[in-house]
Amino acid sequence: MQTVARFIVTVERWCAVSAQLALAFMMVSISYDAIMRYAFAAPTRWSFEVNGFLMIYIAMIPAASILRTGDHLNVEFISNLMKGWLRTVQRIVVWTLGLAFSLLMLKYTFIGAHEAWAYNERMSTTLGTPMVLPKAILPFGFTLLSLQFGLNLLGEFMRLPAGTVTGAPTDPLDEPKPAI
Repeated sequence: MQTVARFIVTVERWCAVSAQLALAFMMVSISYDAIMRYAFAAPTRWSFEVNGFLMIYIAMIPAASILRTGDHLNVEFISNLMKGWLRTVQRIVVWTLGLAFSLLMLKYTFIGAHEAWAYNERMSTTLGTPMVLPKAILPFGFTLLSLQFGLNLLGEFMRLPAGTVTGAPTDPLDEPKPAI
């Protein structure tokens, strides 16, 4: 199991790095397009389309890595009030709902990508980009996100018995504070 988890984390890290590179490319290409448009009255024909697809990429591909590291937005007011096993149960519910949502989105985005491939859908622009390319980003991203939700859920289940049976804290935040 550790090997699978390490592999998933490695893939997530590479995806996060690729999203950072895509963002850097977007900054350069948008700047180039703006210079060409306003300084030389010769805008690029590809910048808007390519950068639109890259927006999908940088939003979806690093999502699993962001979930793993906890760098996403959290509203922790209620969860900070919970202690011990109740906090673990709350996280199990959250990870389960996240996994269910990710799997549902994976199913429908895969159907959309498959239909784009089967019907040879293309953008109605000068590039004529096959729509399977941007649409394939979504199921790949939701696959990684589903795997990360599954790893989080598995981690909570592995911690649950220790906290509920022995009463030992399952979270470092739950440990008693030393007396001063």
